[in-house]
Parts: sequence; C-alpha cells; structure tokens
Amino acid sequence: MMAMLLSFLLVGCTPVPPAATAVPTANTAPAVISPTSTATRAVTATPTPLAPTSTPEVAFHFCTPPFQILTGHFVLAAPIGAEYNQSVSPGYRYGATGNGQFDVHHGVEFENRPGTPVLAPAAGVVVFAGPDDDALIAAWPQFYGNVIVLEHHFDGIAQPVFTVYGHLSTIGVTVGENVEAGQPIGQVGATGVALGNHLHFEVRFGENDYAATRNPELWIAPPEGTGALAVYVLDAAGQPVNGLPLVITRLDDESGQRTFLEPYGAGANGDDGWGEQYGASGLPAGRYRVAFTYGKPYSMDVTVDPGLLTLAAFCLGD
Repeated sequence: MMAMLLSFLLVGCTPVPPAATAVPTANTAPAVISPTSTATRAVTATPTPLAPTSTPEVAFHFCTPPFQILTGHFVLAAPIGAEYNQSVSPGYRYGATGNGQFDVHHGVEFENRPGTPVLAPAAGVVVFAGPDDDALIAAWPQFYGNVIVLEHHFDGIAQPVFTVYGHLSTIGVTVGENVEAGQPIGQVGATGVALGNHLHFEVRFGENDYAATRNPELWIAPPEGTGALAVYVLDAAGQPVNGLPLVITRLDDESGQRTFLEPYGAGANGDDGWGEQYGASGLPAGRYRVAFTYGKPYSMDVTVDPGLLTLAAFCLGD
C-alpha cells in the first residue's frame, strides 16, 4: 500500500482543483462500439458470446462461462518507444483514487525522463496542441499544461477515438496536422499539475470530453507475451457491485506475483462492449486467481493469453 501511495506522490497528477470550477459532464447518450471481439476460447463447450448491441448494459450481464478470452479492440500502439518505459504506473491506474485519497484518474501514466519522445499510437489528426491555460481539456484549465489531443477513426468502430497527452515539456505538432502511427509529437515533461516527469495518456470514446474516457490499457495492444484482464461483479439483481478491491495472483510460476486493482471510481467508464469495473494489461500470459471479499471470500481462476483480452464475470446471486 505504501509503495502505491509513494508512486503516486512522486509522479501523480495533483488532484486538488481551484475553487468554484465546474467539472464538465457528458451531454450525449453512451456511444455504441462495434467491437471485433468474437470469442476465441472459452471455459465451456457452449460459450455465451459477447454480441455487439445497442444496449450494452444487457450484453455483459452473463456469468456462463465465468470467463472468456476475446480478441478485444487493441487498435493503439504504446505512446512511448520500446527503448523507454512503456509500462503503465501501477499505483494510479485508470479509474483509481489511491484508495479514496485522490480524484478519480481519467487516464494512465508512463513515468519517463524529461524529453522522452511521445509517439502517436495510431494515425490521426491533431485537434488540440498547446497549453490548456484557457481550454477545458480536463476538469479545469491549467491541469495538463502542454497538451495534445489527436482524433482517430478505425475500421469497425463507429465512433471517433480521441487520445490525450498531458504534462508535455514540448509540443511538436500543430492543430489540423495529420500524423502517422509512431510519429513523434512531443516530449515528456511535468507541466500543469504534474508532480514529476511523466506522460498522462487518455482515451476518449465518441467525443473529446473529459467525461468520455475509457481505460487506455484496454485499447493499447498488450506488450509481447502479455495479455489484458477485465472484470465485472454483479449482485443478485444483476447490478454492478462497486467499491471492491481485487487481488490478482499469478499461479503458474513460483513468484506468486500479485496485482492489486481498484474498482473504477465515479467519472470513469467501463467499455461499451464489456462494461468492466476493473481493467489492466501487461499481465504475463498464464493462469491467475482473481479474488475479493464481499461478506465472504470469492475467487476465480482464469487464463490470460498473449495479445488477447480475458473478461471475467462474477454474478454473486448465482
């Protein structure tokens, strides 16, 4: 716990807003994604697939099989080059609050030295580039400092996807410029409310709005040999159970490595295809135990496959 808090204090985004500043709210209905997520493997012979639907709140309410392995929609590359740190900071993942001590995180962080190149994760167009002194890119102006926003369009995804790059030391693109995947667009810095040098990276689905974020770890292609995990927990009425921390324990090596996941806080959004309340990527392929306590201990053993998404479902009324 102390390690997670120290990590945040060193590199996190300061979560104290100035007085009397309104936080923008979503003003459109939830966008519908058309995921390319046909099931590739499941734990029963007759899996229940995740079908695209106009009512995603129904699509992910199933627990048979208890987990599926899906293709996901990993349409983005890492925004940091392979010669630098490409790992998401585990102490302040998407939707996390530092166990209630900080504001809900709307993105993820890549800790790197100042001046580290920031790369476009896919082809797109620059829709914002500059300081956010007078622009409401986040909860209030002067939050991300030097910031870039790119707009992307992908085959099979009906809505635009926006990516946000905050706290940059320098900006290397201009509004209206078309960029290619892997093109340098700026450099890591500590502008805005950053307390250390890092890239704050967001994914926004459907509109360029602070209320429209999704978990970037479920959009960036997992590093080689690793996969992603998404989890939701439903009560007997089929409604999400919130506020339960998860422990993810690796089973098939001697390390017993553990990953601790906070549930998404208010203002963070589950994916429109799977509606998860937790998500993480970069898990080495293999077997894991997902566990939490809700009156009594619950656990499930799942498989994480390289380059794929494992969706685990707990239905507590079953």
